[in-house]
Amino acid sequence: MGPGTAVPTGMLNNPGKVFIAITGIILTVVGFFFLIKYLFTSLLGGGTDMITSLIKAPGKIIKEIKFGKIGNNIGNIFCFDENTMIVLKDGSTKKIIDVKIGDVLLNDSKVKGTMKFSGKDIKLTNYDGILTTSNHHVLHDGKFKRVSEVPNVINNIYDNKIQFVYDLETTDHRIVCLNNKNEYVVYTDYSEIDDEENFIERYELSILNK
Repeated sequence: MGPGTAVPTGMLNNPGKVFIAITGIILTVVGFFFLIKYLFTSLLGGGTDMITSLIKAPGKIIKEIKFGKIGNNIGNIFCFDENTMIVLKDGSTKKIIDVKIGDVLLNDSKVKGTMKFSGKDIKLTNYDGILTTSNHHVLHDGKFKRVSEVPNVINNIYDNKIQFVYDLETTDHRIVCLNNKNEYVVYTDYSEIDDEENFIERYELSILNK
């Protein structure tokens, strides 16, 4: 201890108290760790790996919750079949394959970008005639959810004739589609949300710089 550090005389004269105090601190820290582990394993369905991930890279957990398994699996991105009917501002429709940058959609959202991905080995979900990747988020009963979780959809559709799948980037991150019942269905676009706090970018940079 440095000069001027005050030490209780009773502690110096009684090493047993020092040992008990240190042991108490250690047990408190260990107990806290196991409490956190219990909350994740018993209540949230996580585990030690999840705790470690939270400590090392909190963004990874959020990214995995949003997209499922992170990797190169094309099925984890948000895409539409080329014949998906997109509703424009004037009420007319276009196949997504024909949508152009600058087109204005029904909800006054302007198309900022169009995307095309390989459809090789991809499995789609059919929601009343709209075919998308299973993780694509759709508005159902007032809430956004994975389209694969909507009741009565047909999952795991595979067609080896599908060469490409498509998506859009829009100003409000919403895409209005027309289903086979002539109903409007709202999906999210590729980005889904504005990353105003640059959280996703920071996460991606942390992965790139590992």
